[in-house]
Amino acid sequence: MILVVVPTYGRAGRMEPLARNILENSQTLVKVFFVVEEDDAQSVAEAERLNKDLVSFVLNARKKTYAGAVNTAARYLLSQGFDYLFLGADDLDFRTGWDAEALETAKETGAQVIGTNDLHNPYVLAGTHATHYLIDCRYLTREPYDPDMAGQVLYEGYDHNYTDTEFIGAAQAAGIFAPCMTAVVEHRHPDWGIGSWDSTYLKGRTGYGKDAQLYQSRKHLWEKG
Repeated sequence: MILVVVPTYGRAGRMEPLARNILENSQTLVKVFFVVEEDDAQSVAEAERLNKDLVSFVLNARKKTYAGAVNTAARYLLSQGFDYLFLGADDLDFRTGWDAEALETAKETGAQVIGTNDLHNPYVLAGTHATHYLIDCRYLTREPYDPDMAGQVLYEGYDHNYTDTEFIGAAQAAGIFAPCMTAVVEHRHPDWGIGSWDSTYLKGRTGYGKDAQLYQSRKHLWEKG
């Protein structure tokens, strides 16, 4: 079973259509798991309304970032016995069979982190990066390359940018990353001329320079030798 984690903030109107999109286009058993912020009353109310067998939610108990939300969800996942975790977002369009394709790639390659095809990012299209990806939960029990990250999936030091870059870079260095171009999960982001900028997108841009510097200072942790 796959837990599809969707951190969201200030976009309550996207939640039901996205949950429907995920469930209708998945060929294996998945559960949609929203992570919402306590001060986002509309999203909390919508999450409570949608809460049912295959759609659930939790309040973010960690840093108010994408990484903090994912790490909050990981605690739930590890206690419930899910096989896979998919790190999603509220601006995605899941295409039919995305999950079956990713799982097949995991089976064929033995990789524990499978990148999906977002249709736009040039590094994703080249197979060298992933912005949204399937994680074998066995990978989450590994000894972390950074002792400060024990029990975490993503490093919480970033404001937003480079969070995925570090995770995928570490997975590549460990030899357990594989891209799956047939697992299509489109990232409908304003960077690609889709949709419009809002306060949530703009917040993610404010710390770009500091995030870049932090990433460079941490690369040695996983790029050993």
